[in-house]
Amino acid sequence: MVAMSLTPRAFGADAVQVRGGAHEGYARLVFDWPSPVQYTARVANKVLSVRFSRSFTARFDAAVSKLKDHVRDARISSDGRTALIRLNGDYTVTSFRNESAIVVDVRPSGKPTVKRKPRTELSIRVGQHPTYTRLVFDWTKPVTYKANKQGRNVEVSFGKLAGIDESSLAARLPKSVVLGAVQDKNGGTALSLTVPPTARLRHFRSQTRIVVDVLLKPKLAEKASKPRDGATVKPTTVKPTGVTPSGVTRNKQASNASPAPALAPAPAPAPATPQSKRPAVSSSAQKPDPKTTALADPVSKPTDPAALDMSVVEKPKSLLPPVRPKPAVDANTRAATPPSAVASDTASAPSADAPPGTTSPATSSPATSLPAETGRPGALIQFRQVTDADKRKALKGKAVVSLVFEWPEVVGAAIFKRVGYTWIVFDKRRPLDLSPMREAGRGVLTKIEQLPISNASVIRISTVPDIRPVSRQEGTNWIVEFGAGEALPEIPIPVEPNPEAEGGPELFIPATEVGKILNIPDPEVGDVLQIATVQAPGHGVKGDRAYPEFQLLGTVQGVVLQALNDDVELRKRPEGLVVFLQGGLHISNISPDSVEPSLAEDVVRRIFTLKSWAMNNQQDFFVAKQGLQDKITKLPTIRREKPRLDLARFYFARGLAPEAEGVLATMANANPRLAVEPEFKAIRGAVAALDQDPEKAIANLNDTRLDKYEEIRLWRGVAEAGRGNWKSGNQNFKRGDQVLGLYPPALQYKLALIRVETALKARDIDSASRWLRKLGGKAKQMSRSQQATLKYLQGRVAFVKRNLDRATKLWTELSEGPDLLNASRAALSLINLGLLQETMTKDEAIKRLEVLKYRWRGDQFEMQVLRRLGELYLDKADYRNGLGALRAAATYFPKDPGTPLITNKMTGIFKELYLGDKAEAFSPLSALALYDEFRELTPAGEEGNRVIQKLAERLVDVDLLNRSADLLLHQVKYRLKGDERAKVGAKLAVIRLLDRDPEGALEALRISDFSGLPEALEDDRRRIKARAYFEIGDTREAIELLAGDISRNADLLRADIHWRTENWTQAANVLQRLSGAPPADGKGFNQAGAQVVLNWAVALQLSKDYDGLSMLRKMYGPAMTASPLGNAFQFIASANDEGKTLDIETITSRIAASDVFEAFMTDYRERLLKSPDAETPKSTTPKTDAPKTDTPKTAAPATGDAPSAPANG
Repeated sequence: MVAMSLTPRAFGADAVQVRGGAHEGYARLVFDWPSPVQYTARVANKVLSVRFSRSFTARFDAAVSKLKDHVRDARISSDGRTALIRLNGDYTVTSFRNESAIVVDVRPSGKPTVKRKPRTELSIRVGQHPTYTRLVFDWTKPVTYKANKQGRNVEVSFGKLAGIDESSLAARLPKSVVLGAVQDKNGGTALSLTVPPTARLRHFRSQTRIVVDVLLKPKLAEKASKPRDGATVKPTTVKPTGVTPSGVTRNKQASNASPAPALAPAPAPAPATPQSKRPAVSSSAQKPDPKTTALADPVSKPTDPAALDMSVVEKPKSLLPPVRPKPAVDANTRAATPPSAVASDTASAPSADAPPGTTSPATSSPATSLPAETGRPGALIQFRQVTDADKRKALKGKAVVSLVFEWPEVVGAAIFKRVGYTWIVFDKRRPLDLSPMREAGRGVLTKIEQLPISNASVIRISTVPDIRPVSRQEGTNWIVEFGAGEALPEIPIPVEPNPEAEGGPELFIPATEVGKILNIPDPEVGDVLQIATVQAPGHGVKGDRAYPEFQLLGTVQGVVLQALNDDVELRKRPEGLVVFLQGGLHISNISPDSVEPSLAEDVVRRIFTLKSWAMNNQQDFFVAKQGLQDKITKLPTIRREKPRLDLARFYFARGLAPEAEGVLATMANANPRLAVEPEFKAIRGAVAALDQDPEKAIANLNDTRLDKYEEIRLWRGVAEAGRGNWKSGNQNFKRGDQVLGLYPPALQYKLALIRVETALKARDIDSASRWLRKLGGKAKQMSRSQQATLKYLQGRVAFVKRNLDRATKLWTELSEGPDLLNASRAALSLINLGLLQETMTKDEAIKRLEVLKYRWRGDQFEMQVLRRLGELYLDKADYRNGLGALRAAATYFPKDPGTPLITNKMTGIFKELYLGDKAEAFSPLSALALYDEFRELTPAGEEGNRVIQKLAERLVDVDLLNRSADLLLHQVKYRLKGDERAKVGAKLAVIRLLDRDPEGALEALRISDFSGLPEALEDDRRRIKARAYFEIGDTREAIELLAGDISRNADLLRADIHWRTENWTQAANVLQRLSGAPPADGKGFNQAGAQVVLNWAVALQLSKDYDGLSMLRKMYGPAMTASPLGNAFQFIASANDEGKTLDIETITSRIAASDVFEAFMTDYRERLLKSPDAETPKSTTPKTDAPKTDTPKTAAPATGDAPSAPANG
């Protein structure tokens, strides 16, 4: 079945007719466009993808029907720009343009399908400059490459397979550069470009990245891509014991010179002779060593593996620097001139097929041998002699000497010119072999010497006039190249005065990767220079800077200070360098120089060009805005996307986030496909971060396609700070700090203040201090609100650094100022500071906070005030107000990252108030009132159940039985299950009985009844149930429930039932069991035991069982006589005549007034209500010895385990 594809016509989409035809050996598809269009075509995984530069609509059914032997189906991609045609097998693709028609042919490959080789997803950055377009291929590992141009066609191929997002790349290229086919070729990936016929090509390697420039303007391109005179050769060097510099010269004429013999090493150190300082010329009588020849020849390769120790020989690399001609050129062109730039269309360029760092055979020149300098470690070094032509070319701007200093470890370097010398300083000491340098630089480097410095390697070099050095790194090796031009750093280090430093004014130099600070004497001038080496290549100070007490020398690499006052010091700090003088420097508050655009900005990986978007240099805000809006209104709806984007960018660059978001939302509604484009998500995420919508910002900025942009790290930092993720935000900010320094002032100040706040919250005091120093000199350019924020943050840094007087001064001034937010923040800080210094009482602090909580509302500051207020109330044991303030904070700001901490603290305090040591700190009524107000803080699970049960017990103690029952009823109905529900149901039933509500007790037992309960719990519930039935008057049911239960508690209940129903005979039988055996050895009963025996005597007397009384006197008389109730027992037990009956009954009723049934209720009240965590044990045997205290667990406690005497009613 053939599938058809028809996409609905979108606004601005072209209607394209698709034709198809089957031919012998191939199938053809023709896309008839109404006007010319750019395109790419490729086949992958049996799918033909034809990507166009504009969206389109088309029907494929007719074409697919004609090509059914080759094509399965076809459709258009979701973005409307790609035709996706599924093929019936493996095909290859070719394509061409016929006016506005695009013709695509597919041919069966005739090869079986093979498993696709693994490939690297390759990120490609595109930069558009005034005179050229730059493509940066971000390989993560070294890769071979070729770049060739023939006419309008450019092909860039790599030695590894790469995954390239063609549609994204094609969309980002300018109109003058068109992406062609991307295909696998010779085991790697190749892409083709179509460029103007007058364009030139420049390409070079930057570490693992490959950079290709298409030079567009003929005149400037001719200068930028002018062929170099020699081939690029990196000397293949065997590392000696020390660090050995090697010289390389480049000269076109040298390639035509007669070959010199290969270099041979000296067999042993020997005194230098005049001949030893000339190249050794080999003859037929003296053949060079094969190993030496192999190393010297850049084309040949060693045949013997032992001839080249790969552990000490590095792969060849290009060493030549950019040419900086003396005449002024466009700043962007100069800044973009890369190291080792090679014009692809020159005859002297390296062959594309040659290994990296070697020359093509037509241009390479042989090496010349030179013995090592006497007394220094020997080295095998390749170079070419400097000729007179080299000297002339040096004066014309050609780099002719390249010195390689091979280090086995990372070292810092400083390079600068002073009094006719070029200084090269490394911060580690190694012996250097200078003889190859002298020979290689002859005619250009006129004098080379190493100074005797114990802790550094210091080389001084004098050169012919107008020669300047350039530094760079390859691995741990430093390369210093000499050519014509001015000695300037590749990446200037800013110099920032800080007049408000704590120790007095100082000069801050935010250098990165600082090595060591060295004190090096200058033998020519006689002073001592303070030199700070830097490990990052190309970082130096642009131009000399004179101050009253010192001078900063202009450097190519590192920082050099010449002190005019002996007390001036160059100090190293974590955030960079500082020029320090005790008591402060005498410097003015001059704004630091701006960073010039350079290759460094490409490395930073920008995605926003905010300076151009802001239009600061063109016209004022209202004129610029009106112009952009007019462009939109003058265009039809389907063509407004681009000017709308310009307006959104303008608002964004000016820091107007809500306005920018409004425009972006309109664009997304008009074209929903925009919402998934990475560039659109980048600006929308940044706008959301600026608009304090961190969740929306993160959702857009965390697109993995944006990971390659360092600038996105900056905005992720803003978003994470908005979420309260201070540590993550600070880490992202650090990655974007360099970008932030390049932003327009209005946006830079806003973000920099957020950056400082984030660093403080993340406890990164160094970063906060560094940015405050930068902002301190720009305060007058800020708005009043930003100035107030700056002062508040300065106070916070002063507080952290224990400068409390300065913090107090800043915050006091701010608290009385007009900026309400920062005045409130300062007031809160002063309260906390007063509490810390104990200059303010908690009552005074609470009073101020109660006012402050209404001063600024609606953001995190209000939450901070409420949280602090709650903490102070809790410190004073005012739990109601404390929990109330904390609850307000959690309620008002439910999504704040700090809210879970507040709720956890409230729950912990609430739990401690009912389960911990603070439970007895307030009355049961107060506990109930607090519970009613904050019942939502009741913990879940077992702890929450314990809180409720403990509170219920305290309410029983004060006879608030109905409220206690309500709490337990809620538990039984909604919180508990299984055995625990049955157990709490029994407690509820006991409380109902105590509250004279037997029906409620039966209902509690009913709703908590389960089968399979533990036997002891089941027995307790049956006895409580019996008591409830007895209370409602169903004595028979109560007695039946107790049938077979011979436990002491069952007997207590039986005694109560029989006593109150005046069944004296049964009562006497039960009391006999409860009395147990009399004590041995003539001891008397205790109070509780004597009471049971006395009740037994009363029951016998009332049942007129005189025989029983006689037996009682005989067996229990001695023990009762010695008991507290002995007299009463003698009176009752001896009264057996009718005349004494009434008096005896009267006395008996009085003695027995304690009611036996109270013993049963007391037992359950104590056991079930007071021991909620104790297990209910079995009780299957009656207690036989009442006076003993080691009763079963079901009996009452020893302090009152015996029942009181029963009584009527």
